[in-house]
Amino acid sequence: PMVYVNIDYKLTSAFIRDLRSRTALDLAFQSEQRWDKPQQTKFITSLTTGMAPSKIVVANIKECLDNCEPGSLDYDYYNNWLRQGYERISIDGNNRTITIQEYMDGKVTIAHGDYILPNGRVVQIDATNDTWTKHPSEFRDYVDDCVSVTVSEYINATRADLTLLFLNIND
Repeated sequence: PMVYVNIDYKLTSAFIRDLRSRTALDLAFQSEQRWDKPQQTKFITSLTTGMAPSKIVVANIKECLDNCEPGSLDYDYYNNWLRQGYERISIDGNNRTITIQEYMDGKVTIAHGDYILPNGRVVQIDATNDTWTKHPSEFRDYVDDCVSVTVSEYINATRADLTLLFLNIND
């Protein structure tokens, strides 16, 4: 069986913030960005309100490479990505990863309205503060402390496994 670990990361952690730049996108089974701005807003709003539990699924290139027979096609596949400077390959979650990065860069808004924080305080989000860079400090603190993303990281997948995993997740 394929082996993976689930790890929860804070949305604002360096790991999540840098995930996109360190993660390869194999267009043989994955696709480039497809979400428009309204879809991105829905995702980030759901994420900040605890209603977007979807995992980001990746393959750890170094771990998978270590589990391949040297000289095999799988070994060459992973080694090629590693030589290009990537640490992971995206299986599912490319749109989520892009959206998170764009949100942190102030390019994606969250829905306007009242947000009730765990301490009971209400933060009002409107056109003046609907991006990460303009959020009230209290809301940013809430996101820093309370909003997480789960990453499932596979460590023993073959190249064929990646395609099958992508198809199974999206079927």
